Parts: sequence; structure tokens; C-alpha cells
Amino acid sequence: MPDDPSQFQSENLPKFRWETFFAELLESYQGQPVNIIAGSDFLSSEPPQDTAALASIEYDSKHRGILKHKGLLTISTGGPEGETVNVDTPTIVWVYRDLDGAPIGVEVINEENDRVVVRFA
Repeated sequence: MPDDPSQFQSENLPKFRWETFFAELLESYQGQPVNIIAGSDFLSSEPPQDTAALASIEYDSKHRGILKHKGLLTISTGGPEGETVNVDTPTIVWVYRDLDGAPIGVEVINEENDRVVVRFA
């Protein structure tokens, strides 16, 4: 069942804060279990049962993609089920927080409206 929106807060994070936010997020959550869900939004995505440890999450504002647009977000998990997901040219970052203000998930949308959700287990 999707999360109850009355149980969390959401924030559209300004682009100038992305690099610092993701660096702080990695510092706080590296090694913690996460789910990475591509192609779904935060509210409609069912959290998968399997998780993997967050290995890395980094936003590179200077990266030039295929179309010479800027920005690349790379999210990696470790362990035998580890994976790496790249979001080229992200345009929107939503941060979802519990009622105490701690991040519970991030939704990243790129210029082609592709979505990647990272949920903290």
C-alpha cells in the first residue's frame, strides 16, 4: 500500500542545494539499507521487500550528458545484489521526510520525466 501522505512532509529541493544535500545524505546513510525503484513515483511505488546497502550517492553538476545538458546523479548499492543507477540531467529532486524531519526517501525526475525513487528502509 502506498505511504499515507499525512505521515510525512515533502520538499522540492532547490538545485543549488543538490550537491551538498547528497553529500550529507551519503554521510548519514552510507551502509544503510535502501530500495531503488526506477519508473515510479514515491507515493505510488510499493517498497520492495529486498534492500541493499547504500554505497554511494553523488550529484555531479559539471557532467555533460549526450545532449550536452548538465548534471548526473549516480546512486550505487553494495553487496551481491548491488546496482548502480544513473539519472542524467535531473531537473527536480523531491525529498520526503518523516514527521521528525528525517529523510525517508528521495524522488529524482529528469528532463524526460523519467523517475527514480530511493527509499530508506
